[in-house]
Amino acid sequence: MIQRARQAGFSLDEIRQLFFGFARTTRPSERWEKLAQRKLAELEALTQKIESMRTLLQESCGCEALDECGKRLLHHKC
Repeated sequence: MIQRARQAGFSLDEIRQLFFGFARTTRPSERWEKLAQRKLAELEALTQKIESMRTLLQESCGCEALDECGKRLLHHKC
């Protein structure tokens, strides 16, 4: 179970929570689902950040100076 959780991207703290962060009566599937929902939200935010970074990196720049470029990038006009 630990190996599967690590492959899914869970940190050691999250894995510890999987084992010890719930009432003993909480079924393993419920524990996994709760942690998985949090991890999926985290991945979605990371995906959005990566897409934003990709967009910035793919923009071509015709600026003559770095300070000009920086100002234009803030307004997505570079």
